[in-house]
Amino acid sequence: MPRKWFSRPVKVVLAFTSLGFVIMIIGSHFWWEAVINGQSTLNSQLIPRFLETCYSSDTLTNEKLKSLMFPDGTDVRRLAEDHIKRKELLHKTCKAGPEENFFEDAREAVTEGNQFLIDDVHRLLYCPIEKVGCSFWKRVFVLLKDQQQGKSVFNLSGVAVHRRWGLFNTSASKPFLLKYFYLQSYTKFLFVRDPYERLFSGYIDKIFTPSYQTQGLSEHIRQHFGENLQPAAMGDRKLANQTTGSFSCVTSVSFSEFCRYVTNDIGVAVNAHFTPMYAKCLPCHVGYDFVGKMETFRDDTNFILTAAGVNVTSVLGPDSSFQTENDLSIMRDVTNRVFDVIISDTRKCFHKANMLRRTWATFQIRGYLSIHKKFPVSDEEAENLTSEQFLNLAMKAYENSGSREECMRQRKTAILEAFYNIPRSLLKKVEFFVQKDCLLFGYECNVDQRFPENQAPQPVFKFDTMI
Repeated sequence: MPRKWFSRPVKVVLAFTSLGFVIMIIGSHFWWEAVINGQSTLNSQLIPRFLETCYSSDTLTNEKLKSLMFPDGTDVRRLAEDHIKRKELLHKTCKAGPEENFFEDAREAVTEGNQFLIDDVHRLLYCPIEKVGCSFWKRVFVLLKDQQQGKSVFNLSGVAVHRRWGLFNTSASKPFLLKYFYLQSYTKFLFVRDPYERLFSGYIDKIFTPSYQTQGLSEHIRQHFGENLQPAAMGDRKLANQTTGSFSCVTSVSFSEFCRYVTNDIGVAVNAHFTPMYAKCLPCHVGYDFVGKMETFRDDTNFILTAAGVNVTSVLGPDSSFQTENDLSIMRDVTNRVFDVIISDTRKCFHKANMLRRTWATFQIRGYLSIHKKFPVSDEEAENLTSEQFLNLAMKAYENSGSREECMRQRKTAILEAFYNIPRSLLKKVEFFVQKDCLLFGYECNVDQRFPENQAPQPVFKFDTMI
């Protein structure tokens, strides 16, 4: 008699197991096709009724309109319409051309590359993008995970949050199918910003302002894309070995050198802070429910958190103080980071007074301090300042820097000055570098429109004299 390898009950179990596996594979395939075509929809059980009305109702009574307002008078229906338009633009743009023009394989990238932040209580999935409110949202997710960490998001240190990934629940170590589950059933969102402004912000934050990354990045950029073989005698550029020409203490890089680095076509890897936004979060492959923008950051933040059922006031504090608290929180984090670098600078590459002057200029460039608020102490006095003393000086200047509108115009001037100061041929390369983000997220990136040749502003910041 032939040998019976399996009994009948075992065969039945194996048959059903195999059938279940096939059904799962087929089902996941069709679901994934829906995801990459942007057909993921809002989970109605997670969205409060008044927000469902925003998405579905064509007409609203005055009474209903009043209920669709945030306490500060913001029209929630208008915000909902903005998000719908952003999603429609994404869907239209992704469908307009071959997807390979935008992305590599989505399955591999989403399951292996991206580290989404996860909040299981409110069923939120956030794709962080550096220099687009990333530090802020990481602090939000820390509070959502453990409310005892602080009374509001502004009580948490952005520096500490960045250094402690253990504070977050991320998709990095999750099993393959669990990641699929999150993408299918959680409310997914990301934040984007004007690509030119993001690039400039990355330069100011990671190159111009002293940080633990500044020296390594500066040395790397100067070695590959330096405008001169020998560093210019400005700021604290210096050579450790004049004979070999090794750049061991380079702490300054011009914006032009930086732009050559990010647009390089020689295979030099670009730091994640400057990688295009589409490559970070794959918006053509993940059906995001919300696309927030830095330009409407406060309103979009309130909208997304409210939609998820989060008590916004408990996380962000009173709405009236949002902008001020956010500004001061960033200034505090930058100051602490700069003093950490100065204290740990064993090679003495940084001159303290120069670094504090540059940090003061950073606050002016970012629109926190008026350009008319000069650095208030001498270099000798600066050498003896503590972080608390420097921060107090900066906060006092912040309180007396005029209207926010004026400071924002100052910030725009800084951005214009920086891009007008690089060669036109390089500016065209930057345009190509940011083009896909512009198409997907609705920004104007044509350099002839953004930076007309005959409309260069009068130099105010004079970056080359600062570095």
